[in-house]
Amino acid sequence: MHLQWQEKVCKPLGINCNLIFLLSHHNRQTQRAEAENTQTCFGSSDIKQCCQQSTQPIPAARLPYIVKVSAGKRYAWCACGHSKKQPFCDGTHRSKAPGISPVAFTPDKDSRVLLCACKQTKNAPYCDGSHFTVIVQDVVKSVKGVFK
Repeated sequence: MHLQWQEKVCKPLGINCNLIFLLSHHNRQTQRAEAENTQTCFGSSDIKQCCQQSTQPIPAARLPYIVKVSAGKRYAWCACGHSKKQPFCDGTHRSKAPGISPVAFTPDKDSRVLLCACKQTKNAPYCDGSHFTVIVQDVVKSVKGVFK
């Protein structure tokens, strides 16, 4: 049913409902896994708006970005994960994650920095190693999926 909803409603509208479908290898039944960071579009009066809006950041990548920054220049780091100009903000959060704002920062000196890509850092915009947790969670989900 949920796969039909995505194919018949969301796809023709040109939107991504951000639902994750897992195919069980043993019983060949499709199961719906709740998208941890996304509003559900079921029962919404405004399907397109609801389906596109994240309530939590999504990882843009699993490893941090190595970026050369200039002293005194103001940067806006994408905190939502939807920007097409990662790791920097392109304004996509306004439509896809309106509750998540970019993080502005101005470096004190010219340098190369590691900017977070997994969007789980506690030291935004800089990487604090949180991506290791995200990678482990991905591996655990993959292994659990094999044994269903």
